[in-house]
Amino acid sequence: MDELPKSEQEAWSRVTDRYGTREATLGARSTARLRNDPASLSITLARYKFLARLASKNRRILELGVWEPLGSRILAEFAAAYVGVDAEAPFAEEANRLFEPFAMQFRTDVVQEAAGYDLVVCLEFARALAAVGSPTTSPIAPFFDLVLRLLDDDGIVAVGINYDSDAGHSDSVRRAMDDRFAQVFEFRCYGESITVDCANQQEHSRTGYALLIGMLPRRAADRARRELTVEVTRSPDVVPSDEPIRFGRHLCHWLHQSPRRLLHSMAYYRFGAELIGPNRKVLDVGCGEGLGTWLLAQRNGAAVGLDFDAEAIEVAQGNFHDRRVRFACGDFFETPVEKYDALVNFDCIEHILPQNVDRFWSRITEHLADDGLAIVGTPSLASDAYANPTTRAGHVNLYSGDRLEAEMSQHFRQVFLFSANDETIHTGFRQLAHYYLGVGVGPIRRPTPRE
Repeated sequence: MDELPKSEQEAWSRVTDRYGTREATLGARSTARLRNDPASLSITLARYKFLARLASKNRRILELGVWEPLGSRILAEFAAAYVGVDAEAPFAEEANRLFEPFAMQFRTDVVQEAAGYDLVVCLEFARALAAVGSPTTSPIAPFFDLVLRLLDDDGIVAVGINYDSDAGHSDSVRRAMDDRFAQVFEFRCYGESITVDCANQQEHSRTGYALLIGMLPRRAADRARRELTVEVTRSPDVVPSDEPIRFGRHLCHWLHQSPRRLLHSMAYYRFGAELIGPNRKVLDVGCGEGLGTWLLAQRNGAAVGLDFDAEAIEVAQGNFHDRRVRFACGDFFETPVEKYDALVNFDCIEHILPQNVDRFWSRITEHLADDGLAIVGTPSLASDAYANPTTRAGHVNLYSGDRLEAEMSQHFRQVFLFSANDETIHTGFRQLAHYYLGVGVGPIRRPTPRE
């Protein structure tokens, strides 16, 4: 072990001696932001970091209309390749000098770019339009047709829209993305915080900045999406609003032993509901007493809750008699396959025996439409040390974030992994998360073994 330093200054020198002597000069674009509006830098960089975390590693990234070159460096940190296209030639020259050690490329013309990018980023839509020379009249369709040409078949596009300044484009952008991508997610940005709060609710006042994420380009061969009905079994009456809600033994346990657990659970369901969007049919696997299933039914249009706990299902059926929601008691491994737009599964996979995990994932994909999505939530492996004995007794299959992402990637064409600490969901440092939410889009169909 090294000898202890004699002073704080000596200890700090041991750090700074490793920094080397490199220096750099920022180009005009970053300099203007730092001098005129330094508070905006953290907000901008947070959005780049969010996308970098979602994109995961070893992606080929193309940024159209570079918004902030320091943010571009965050995107490129774990990328296999990064290219930035911007209409301003002096900026491209400055950026190439600054980022030469990181093998980042900046160009002024998108025509030379080949197809096959994993992620196309347009964080400032007006700048992106200028970067590719879109026509001044009706620029939306040609722009997104170009994006489709540049993307891989499993590619992602991230578009930043300011509803205050881009009001003329915002609705057209969303329509264009819905037409061209199998799934479109909308994230709202409040300062450095990025959330799915009310993104898909028609009554929500659309102001401020939003990130639209389009996944899985629709090619000509698969534009005809299989339509899924949102009708579910109708119950005779709707429960009057003043009828009490019964808590069974599951919810009573939370109420008495861990009241915050209800907050966390409902936050995860709300996150899932906002990503899924309206007019969708959702399967909730491991629904328990159905509070989360009812949230999905209200937000998404229709939901079916499935659980093999007969007592929990009885409580759910007694509480909710709305035509949008239905509950069934059964084993997910044995349930007849019915196609859904989305499937959610919170606090369940950690109870699946390791030898049954691959079959569990296969059952999830079997229940999904070709462009369906699954949202799977589970406590982190690191959190087990802090779990109470009752919770720990049922945990036979805990996950690290990397393992959850790797397994989902074997069954879905695109996977996003989110971390959670209590009710806060983010893309921060995975190892410090107490909960993970994996979002898989586009199930991979596996050939059925011959008898």
